[in-house]
Amino acid sequence: MKYTSAGEMNPIVTMARNQFTGNCQDLYGNFSSCQSAVFLDIQNTRDVFFHNNYVAENIGGLFIRSGSSGSATAMKGVLHNNVFVNNVKKVVLHIEGRTTSPYQDLKMYRNYMTRNNVSHEGI
Repeated sequence: MKYTSAGEMNPIVTMARNQFTGNCQDLYGNFSSCQSAVFLDIQNTRDVFFHNNYVAENIGGLFIRSGSSGSATAMKGVLHNNVFVNNVKKVVLHIEGRTTSPYQDLKMYRNYMTRNNVSHEGI
C-alpha cells in the first residue's frame, strides 16, 4: 500500500483494523519489488493514525516519511496496538522526517514486534 500527498493542507490519514500480509516480491539477494508493505510519503498532513493493524510476512513493514512547511501543518501521529511479525529483508518500522521540517511528532505505544528478520539493512 503506497500513499503520497503534497500540497498546502491534506486530510487526516487513518489506517485501522487492517491486515497487511504477503506483500512485495522477493527478487535476488537484498533486492525486492518494493520498499515496504505500507509506504506513506506525506507532506503537510497534520493527523496520521495507524492502529490495530496486523503487519506480517511482508518485505518491510511500515515506512513513514513526513514533512511540513511549518509548525501549523506538522504531523501529529499516533501508532498504537499494532503487530509486526515475520517480516523480512527491509526495516520493519522506519520513520523519517525531512530536514527542512523538524516539528514532526509521533506517539507510539503498545506495539508488538517479534520474529522479524532484517539481515540486509543497518540497524
